[in-house]
Amino acid sequence: MSASPSAVARAVWLSCLTAAVLAVYGYAASGPLRAADVSAGAFDMPAYLGVAEWILDGFPADMHEVPPLIRQLPIGYPLILVAMRTCGLATERGLITLNLISLVVGLWASYALLRRAFEIAPVPAFGILLLTAASAICCNLTVAFAAEMPFFAASTLTVLCLERSVERRQAWPYLLMGVIGCAASISIRAAGVALVPPLLWATVRQPALQRIFTRKALLLASAPAVAALWLAVSYLAQSEYVARIVGNRYSPHSAAWDVLFAEQISKIGVLGELFTNLRAENFRPVYRGEFVILGMICLSLIAAGFWSCRRRLATPHVYVAAYGAMLAVYPFFYHAASRRFWFPLLPFLFALAFLGSRQFCARSPHLFPFAKRTAAVYLTLFVLWGCAQSFRSSRVDRETDTRTSAALSAFAKPR
Repeated sequence: MSASPSAVARAVWLSCLTAAVLAVYGYAASGPLRAADVSAGAFDMPAYLGVAEWILDGFPADMHEVPPLIRQLPIGYPLILVAMRTCGLATERGLITLNLISLVVGLWASYALLRRAFEIAPVPAFGILLLTAASAICCNLTVAFAAEMPFFAASTLTVLCLERSVERRQAWPYLLMGVIGCAASISIRAAGVALVPPLLWATVRQPALQRIFTRKALLLASAPAVAALWLAVSYLAQSEYVARIVGNRYSPHSAAWDVLFAEQISKIGVLGELFTNLRAENFRPVYRGEFVILGMICLSLIAAGFWSCRRRLATPHVYVAAYGAMLAVYPFFYHAASRRFWFPLLPFLFALAFLGSRQFCARSPHLFPFAKRTAAVYLTLFVLWGCAQSFRSSRVDRETDTRTSAALSAFAKPR
């Protein structure tokens, strides 16, 4: 049976958008590895290289000689740098290739989760992948010296393994891979602790455990579980990072509550930036309130999508809730440097917003044709504008950004 004209037109349209995205990534990947864009973690580059050099040369006997920033970074990404240096791959091309592979793996795992856990049809799921890949922050991080792309791949693969462990009878291999992936994600970025609640969720949903743990057994096990949680929180509260940075920021003696409130508002504004593919720093401060309004609209759609899944919560939903709760208490959040904090959730945020808009259309069926056309226009404008931004940024960095190349050359020299 031949395809309908509308299906052919849709396939051509999606193919053209995909070709535009691939062309921009090809151009960006042929340029320099970036360090100039603060949203890509420019300040992480010397710290990561510092940790990698300490691993190669040996840590000092007195750890107080190590700068605080180096002591606080997870060791996973520096270990990747050390392994790439050993293989002769610690170059700009090598790191960009690593980021591209991580992006492809993360998008593949995200698509599988969109189809399985979110129950989204193939065409909208592919559109969500296009939105993610065409976002300016995604292209920036792909060609940046940052741990975001390896973390994106590790975290989405972990969530996929945990979700499959619930779906299949032979669940333990997937659950074991989920545990390993959770540990690997935490070693790459501290934000990987948001994978612990999904891990616990997948564990308690195992059929074998559900047969063992009756209500009485769960009540008996709650006391040691609460005690273990209390010990873990106490240990984290005594860590240098929490005590010196986060703890001091929320201390009643040092906290500037108006600043904290502004940071919470900016977290919502960043959602408006991500969903419009715009950068707030490119606008005058008087206009940044518009991003907060757009962020509140996006947040309402995400909440509606989350509410529509309340009776069939899956591992990705728990991950989004845990990661969002973690960002809610994270105090250092501001425009330009904070879009990357939302990036690991980006395909899931788009998916929840899609489900939320579909929920509204279900209550008002007459809006469905308009919403369908609006979604097509939104996807087209989002992708084309993202490609234009990424092309312009890559062209500028191709002429100006040489710091990362010099730093990697120094790191790769034989000792």
